[in-house]
Amino acid sequence: LKSDYQVVGTYSKTRIEIEGILSLGCDLTYSHTVQSIILSTLPDIIIYCSGHSSAEECASDHEKANYFNSDVLTRICEYSHYLNIKICYISSMFVFAGENKTYVEMDIPEPNTIAGKSYYAGESFLQKNYNNYIIFRTSKIYNRSINVLRPGLLDILHRNGEGLDSGG
Repeated sequence: LKSDYQVVGTYSKTRIEIEGILSLGCDLTYSHTVQSIILSTLPDIIIYCSGHSSAEECASDHEKANYFNSDVLTRICEYSHYLNIKICYISSMFVFAGENKTYVEMDIPEPNTIAGKSYYAGESFLQKNYNNYIIFRTSKIYNRSINVLRPGLLDILHRNGEGLDSGG
């Protein structure tokens, strides 16, 4: 990607250094900072993956869950609309009720947790008010964690020497 495009990443507190990628600090609680970054970089695509993903933390802080999973996304869409910037929203499997079944793209979301409801609010806003978007609903199983006490699947595979084979 970075060989064909200028890739800009943002972070809140911990700067992540990736060779060839511009990394900018961005506190999402300051709307003028978000707007400034969008207007100064004029991206083709914004990948919004800053949601509040812990179901437990969302349940204990409804306001924060709604803010990061929906409200900030709404603001980004408002800034991006006239620039025709594509929004890629990284949502969550929590938009489904969690019944013991395999969900597909056409299933109707029925969130029953604060996390699910806040993610679904972001999805709903995009679907009703924006026409240049794509939504990815991810599963917690496919992650790399920043918390060593709560490793993700990729961390466990790497630790056990079972990393993903990049060869054919």
